[in-house]
Amino acid sequence: MVSYESGFKWTESIKRWSLSRAAGGRTAWTVQNALPQSGLQPPDRRRLVWLAIACMAYPFGESQPFIGLLFVSCSLVGILAIRLYQVRQEAGRIAAELHVKNEELTRLQRNAERLAELSVQEERGRIAHEIHDVVGHTLTAAIVQLEVTKKIAEQQGCVPPEKLELLNGLVRKGLDDIRRAVKLMRSDEATKSQTLEEALRELIQSTEETMEIAIETDISLSPRPELGRLTEQALYHALQEGLTNGIRHGKCARASFSLRASNGMLKFLLVSDGEPFGSAAPGFGLSSMIKRVKLLGGGVSIRSSVDADGKPLGCELEIEMPLAA
Repeated sequence: MVSYESGFKWTESIKRWSLSRAAGGRTAWTVQNALPQSGLQPPDRRRLVWLAIACMAYPFGESQPFIGLLFVSCSLVGILAIRLYQVRQEAGRIAAELHVKNEELTRLQRNAERLAELSVQEERGRIAHEIHDVVGHTLTAAIVQLEVTKKIAEQQGCVPPEKLELLNGLVRKGLDDIRRAVKLMRSDEATKSQTLEEALRELIQSTEETMEIAIETDISLSPRPELGRLTEQALYHALQEGLTNGIRHGKCARASFSLRASNGMLKFLLVSDGEPFGSAAPGFGLSSMIKRVKLLGGGVSIRSSVDADGKPLGCELEIEMPLAA
């Protein structure tokens, strides 16, 4: 038969066990959640944990030292297990992040190499375009004047001084154009001293004076639209290339040029007489011109024009591109 005193001790043990379990749960929660956010340094954290464990073991008293020691040991093992699990989870997360970062770094390095290669190729192409456009147009003018001068010399037995002066001016102009192109390629900013219309009219006038050709001009850009530098360059080089090809390959003597802005579009049309446009693949100059226009959202059409009888005659170069390019 169980005495009243024994029952009381058993009841007290149950109470102590319940209290210790509550304290253990609170301690585990504190170690797992509160301590990392508390801002305490590791030595202070250890002292706080030992104090909590001592409080957990206190309910067992001196009468049950083995159970108290066992409970303390189990508590420590539980705390260490929780911490080990957290460390492993953190290590796994860091390893995954490092793997992702390494992949991103490798991808960025590859992209940087591609961009560097593309930058070199783009710079080479830009230099080639400038040399072709500037030198090609000037040399074509010089060749035309040399042929005219040769014919005059054969007919008159002498070379007119004004022709020699003109040739001298063309060669000097070509050298100045090359120097200016190199200077602009070295600089990130191109100073605009002319409007697009002024530059086009100057090119037409220079071509008429040096290449023995008459050009009818109709430029209607009023009110003057705000065009980007690349758009203006594309239009200028298109006229330059069209005139150069018409004179060099088509042997044209007359041409008409119109440039209009309407309904949000720029419409460029160059018509020249001479030999019909051939179906051969476009050369470097035409290919570069087409590429420039397409990059700006425009389109290029090159075809033979026809005379009153419907016979092929000369060439038509038509370009349409958005004003907002």
